[in-house]
Amino acid sequence: MGTLMLFNNLFAHAAEIYKWGASYTAPCFGGEWVNLSLPLRVAAGIPNDLRPAQEDRLHNIIHSNESLRKDVEIASLPFHRDRTQPGKHQRVAITLSVEQTRRLLDKCRDAGLSITHAYHTAIAVTVRDIQERRADERTVRYINYSLINERGHCRNPYSTWAHPASVYHSVSGRSLAIDLNVSSSSDTADVLSTTANYKSEFMDIAQAVRSFYLGIRGDKEHIFLVPSYWRMSTIPYPTDGATPSVPARNDKPSVSISSMGVLDKVISPTHGPFQLDNPWVTGEELGTGLGVFLGTWKDRLTLSAAYNDAWHDKNEAMAFLDRCNHAIFQALGVQ
Repeated sequence: MGTLMLFNNLFAHAAEIYKWGASYTAPCFGGEWVNLSLPLRVAAGIPNDLRPAQEDRLHNIIHSNESLRKDVEIASLPFHRDRTQPGKHQRVAITLSVEQTRRLLDKCRDAGLSITHAYHTAIAVTVRDIQERRADERTVRYINYSLINERGHCRNPYSTWAHPASVYHSVSGRSLAIDLNVSSSSDTADVLSTTANYKSEFMDIAQAVRSFYLGIRGDKEHIFLVPSYWRMSTIPYPTDGATPSVPARNDKPSVSISSMGVLDKVISPTHGPFQLDNPWVTGEELGTGLGVFLGTWKDRLTLSAAYNDAWHDKNEAMAFLDRCNHAIFQALGVQ
């Protein structure tokens, strides 16, 4: 989100420069440091130390997340295993028409779901559907998280467009875990019964996803734990100044989703004489998983995926997005 805000700022500056033409006076550089953004802990007024109750809660969340991975098969994304080092970051996208977007949003609203709830459900179902079928039916567990924009917790001016480049977001501490059934290789259920079961299963999963998101959104204590979560996932800086080795690849990758909402509310389509079309942003994907992004621009929804070409190719990524769209359209009855 911050990257989009930064782009909008640059877009506005470009329009201002164009407006003044040759009479434009460039700013005097040299004092940019006064505009540097404070880290999230300071910007949001998060205390340096956790209270005892918060420490206990953090430990309980860590223990709970660890237990989710015990004695169960984790649903992971297949990838090319002949490479150990990342290659190039890539992106693919599918954009729906205005009418398709409208119908989909209406169906989500009728079902009591946000578009993010629906697509996170579709991702979980799609990951399940691409698992290897074996002789017996089995249960797999999809595990992931939600991304949270924390700018609303930052005090002025750090909550504003004057500070777009800092990392003012977090991930949910508690994991989203969904158990899903993988049919056996001999399963020959007829199409009609499979479709009915599919819709029912999708809605059950969607309600679990919705409850997870609402629980995270209503968690007033989460912001105080965010620095601890970041610290746990940050590689220690080498004391000798040497370049650390590349982290080992994740052999059980998942698929995450980042919902950016209505992009028109973040980036103005027009600044002066300039018009903008199809803005997008992704994080640098260096892992074996997929990072899915969801956003709407000029009433058209775009589902995109970032991947690393060492472990996935364009056709695979596009096929995954197609499956997600098919899953959600089928389950919600979007024509």
